[in-house]
Amino acid sequence: MKKAIIFTGKEGLTEVYQLMIGTKYFGGTYDHFSDRIDFFDSISNYFISKLMQEKPPFVLGTYNGYKIDSRWGKLEQISKLESQLLDQFRRVMVAKFRQEGGVLYIIGEL
Repeated sequence: MKKAIIFTGKEGLTEVYQLMIGTKYFGGTYDHFSDRIDFFDSISNYFISKLMQEKPPFVLGTYNGYKIDSRWGKLEQISKLESQLLDQFRRVMVAKFRQEGGVLYIIGEL
């Protein structure tokens, strides 16, 4: 079974969402100017498309309060995202992954 990690957190008012599969990572930010449900829909579709390209099933862990620095590729500690937002995002990810016919096991925070 393949492994993937979602990094989440906050930098000021901006929320950070990143997916790491192997050594590749993909991400997006939520700045509160758009609807959160639309953002979750968009970023989860993006993450699901990347996961499906790698051929499921996957075990997915989350690191809340961390991000990968895009310039240096190193892990940085940032403020944690509220747990209810992280739970909501996880539920969206699992539901969409199942709609695509994939198997995704979320093991929670690492």
